[in-house]
Parts: sequence; C-alpha cells; structure tokens
Amino acid sequence: MDTLKSDRINVLQNIAEKSTKNNIFLFLISHRTEAQSLDVKGKDINKMSDRFDSVEYAMDEISTYLIMRHSFNIIGGDDKYKQLSQNQYSKMEELFGYLCPNNAEERKRIEGLYPLHPYTAFLCSTISNYVGSSNRTVIKFMHDEESGFGAFINNDHSLEQNMLLTADSLWDFFYEYFEADSSCSAFVNTYKTNIDKVTPKGDDYIRVFKSIILLNALSPKFSGKANLERIAPNYDTIKYIFFEDRAAKHLNDILDYFDTNKIVARNIFGEFKINASAYNQSQLDEQRLKVSSEKRFAYDIIKAVSYTHLRAHETGRNLVCRLLLEKKKKKIPTKKTKKRKKKRKGSKKN
Repeated sequence: MDTLKSDRINVLQNIAEKSTKNNIFLFLISHRTEAQSLDVKGKDINKMSDRFDSVEYAMDEISTYLIMRHSFNIIGGDDKYKQLSQNQYSKMEELFGYLCPNNAEERKRIEGLYPLHPYTAFLCSTISNYVGSSNRTVIKFMHDEESGFGAFINNDHSLEQNMLLTADSLWDFFYEYFEADSSCSAFVNTYKTNIDKVTPKGDDYIRVFKSIILLNALSPKFSGKANLERIAPNYDTIKYIFFEDRAAKHLNDILDYFDTNKIVARNIFGEFKINASAYNQSQLDEQRLKVSSEKRFAYDIIKAVSYTHLRAHETGRNLVCRLLLEKKKKKIPTKKTKKRKKKRKGSKKN
C-alpha cells in the first residue's frame, strides 16, 4: 500500500467496486494507518477505507522478538555469543526487572537477540506497530548491513569489545522516516542544529544524544499507551538504554553537558524533553533580528518626517512610506489674541 501511487490506487478502487459480487478478494497491506499518515499517502489510505474492510493487526512483544530472532544467523560465532550473552545478561537483573517483570518467556526471547541490547530489543518490539514504512521496518533493521543490526554483528570489533547494539542505531536507521514526518520536524531540527556541537565530545556523547532525540520522536506516537513511561526521555529511561554499556560510567557528565549548554535542556520534571516548537534556534534568532531591525527602521522614518497624511503599503517585506502633503504652517490663536479681538470688536460698536 505504501509503495502504490495514487493512479494505481484509483484502478484498485474501480476493481473493488466492480468485484463486490464476483468472489474476487483484494488484500492491501499498509504499514501505517490514516492517523499516522499526514501526507498524501494518508489521503490514499482514507480513500481505500471507503471500499475495503479494515483489520488492524498489532503484534505483541514476544511475537516480534521471535520474528526478529529468525531474521538473522550468526555464522561461526554462535557458541561464543551464547557464552558472552550469559556473562553480560547475568549483570542485568535490574534492567530485566524493569522491562519484563515476572515474565520469564519475554526475557528468554530478549536474551535470544544477543548482541542486541535488551532495551534496543524492547524499543524494536514497541515501535514496530507505529513507526516505519515500506523501506524502513524493524525486520529490515535486523538485516541492514549499513546502519542496522546486520552491520553490527558483521563487525569483529563489536565482538572483541563485548559491545551491545544500543538504541542510537534505531535513530540512524529510521532517520529518513523521521525526517519525512512533519510531526517530527522539531526533533530533526534539534538534531541537525546540535550534532556538530556534540561530535567533538566523542562517540558516547553522540550515542546518548541520538537516543534522547529518538525518545522525543517516539513519545508523541505513544500518547495514552501503556509503554509511554518506558519511552519518556527521562533519566531512568536513558540509564537503562545504556545499562552495562561503556557510556554508563560517565552518563551523568554527558547529560549535564547537554543541559548546561542548552543542547537538550532538563526540565523541572527531570526530562530531556524537546518542545514541539523548538525549531532551529539560530534561524529563529536571525529572523527575530531581521524583523526587529525592520521595525526600528520604520519607526525612525515616522519619527523623523513631519507630515499631515502618510500612505503606507507593503512591497515585499519593506515598509515604504510616501509623503503626499506637506504640512501647512498655521497659527493657532491663543487665548490672549482671542480676547484682544473681542475687545476691538466691542470698541468699534462704541
């Protein structure tokens, strides 16, 4: 459905209309609902809903974990990965207690996704029903050998360093989706504006920064959902995203840096939340300066020029003022002159 153009959708509508009594069934699959699509594709989905019965299917976490596990094979290193996973996951009791309390089945499925960090696995299962397109899905993330899980497990350095794939990789993989989504423009702009400031601080700063942006981009999509608390961009969520990761050792320093330098400021609730109106700050400041100087320029003209009538009209963004009539100098009679005039008139009568 996501890959079909509007003209093909019109053809399908006509077929659907003519085939209602001929035992012909068409199945259209969309990764998004109309509510999740604010672009032209959303209108196409709405059109199709007039002639098709809609059935929404949402996979539960365990089903998603199983599908994710069957999407990859670790060639030649499976035994070593099992040993490493047992060593690392044994240190993560606190994290598993937070993610899947008293759910041994879910924990088992998450452990089977090693070397995917447990919180990254959780985010994958959570966003699979809400985020993505035909070109960007969680399953494609598992296969992707450029910025996804496939690239990570093929990197020998990852195995040698006992590293786990953290949530920043999801921001990299789904970046094109977020960039195309108008509801995420504030978060994308914040990323573009600040990434050059964060980069000199090192890889861990970049990873934490991307994860915070990811959480901000996801939160509005889960408004009112059960998992909202575990996606909120607060300290606990960020701590668990990098649980037992090398960045955990200096996480407080990283977050203080973001807060102090207003890259992503901490609010009174302790959240690193980006307001939806937080567009590129430098562009906003530049625009404010421009508007302010234009107002001052117009005020100086009005203040300096003496005139009776002034016609103003807009040409582009500049206020153009034209003087039409010159001010005529008229003497306004004072009270004394008025009295004198009256006396003179009175004296003539006498």
